[in-house]
Amino acid sequence: MKKQTKIGLSLSGGGARAIAHIGVIQALREEKIHINHIVATGSGAIIGVLYAAGLSTEKMLAFVKEENLFKNFQASIPFKGIQYLDSLKKILEQYTVSTSIEQLQIPVSIAVINLKSGELEFLDKGDLSEVLMAACSIPLLFQAVPISQQDYVDGGMLDNMPIKPLQEVCDIILGVNIAPKSTISVGNIDSLYATALRLFDITISENAAKNKAVCDFVIEPKEVLNYSLIKIEAIAELYEIGYNQAKAQMNDILGLIQKKSSL
Repeated sequence: MKKQTKIGLSLSGGGARAIAHIGVIQALREEKIHINHIVATGSGAIIGVLYAAGLSTEKMLAFVKEENLFKNFQASIPFKGIQYLDSLKKILEQYTVSTSIEQLQIPVSIAVINLKSGELEFLDKGDLSEVLMAACSIPLLFQAVPISQQDYVDGGMLDNMPIKPLQEVCDIILGVNIAPKSTISVGNIDSLYATALRLFDITISENAAKNKAVCDFVIEPKEVLNYSLIKIEAIAELYEIGYNQAKAQMNDILGLIQKKSSL
């Protein structure tokens, strides 16, 4: 009897571009590719949790369209007061049944930075909304989230396409990077905020790149670079970018799964 090939999925952070993850997930679902474990950080963690909670593609897209969540998100950038992402918690309650990570249908590990230890940690237990708020707390733009007497922020600053937990339990690691390296005109960096955002973009791009060689397969839709990190716009277009990129590489993905399954 052939053993079941365990597939791990890593979803990178990348702000509003995470909508492309939903398109990738839809393409995987159409091929009935079962994901055994998800590791994610930043906005990728939100999409990963929605997927692990069993939400349909339609409901995931409805989630990102929620006006209150993204209106509040943008209102706090850049200097209108550092705040908790309380709106995220309220909307999660509307869309997910689980209140803790361990109750999700697919195991999920979320990468966050412990500010006290300076280390990257993978949280796979605890209050779902708290951990997601920590994963989305971009340093300097949002307040760190306290969990068990520790302070946490977005793990993407150290590892934006995390894979470590997958290496221990999966036969195949599929990475989805929505933060590919980019160049922009110097003239576009015309403020302190623009400089900080550009540095964040560079940092998460470099951190995502370091694990590409370790993944068995990487989906990296470069067209996402045409869209903002922080503005929720062109939802349908970003979804299609992710979907089309995954479909274009699907024969190779299926071939890899078949090869691994035959070993």
